[in-house]
Amino acid sequence: VESADRINFANCEFSHTGKNGLLIKDAENYQVANSVFYDIGYNGLVVKYSTSKRAKGEGVRILKNTFTDIGMSNFKQPACMVVACKKDVVVSNNECSNSAYTGIMLRSPMQNGQDFKGYAFTIKNNRLNRMGQGILNDFGAMYIAPQYPKAKSHGNCPKTQQ
Repeated sequence: VESADRINFANCEFSHTGKNGLLIKDAENYQVANSVFYDIGYNGLVVKYSTSKRAKGEGVRILKNTFTDIGMSNFKQPACMVVACKKDVVVSNNECSNSAYTGIMLRSPMQNGQDFKGYAFTIKNNRLNRMGQGILNDFGAMYIAPQYPKAKSHGNCPKTQQ
């Protein structure tokens, strides 16, 4: 999905892909909710925007989704969710399990020397289980890029592998 406004993905299934489950680029005011992502080759959900296209990168809701068996064929830091946006972003009540690397990764947008200090995220009440799977072994459940000093994370429940 590219350059869209006010779209919703609800009760969808994304599965058996060789690369990403769902890629959203340069969109705003959208929601991905109550969907299932499984048996994904690389990343489950990728959200990004290009600063050069003046996309707002805001109004994003990622709510109550289930991610499992993510990064099964591409081991270049696969994640259940890779999110790069500006503000008014909520990642909440998702369940991530059995990822080859990590659950939630907040990344910088496609950079143009931007100042990221005003960017705001809320990451809350996500369950993150069995990250790394013995393949990519630092077992980090969430990664937040240092460019996001206003990212708020609370109520998340990361669990390590046995």
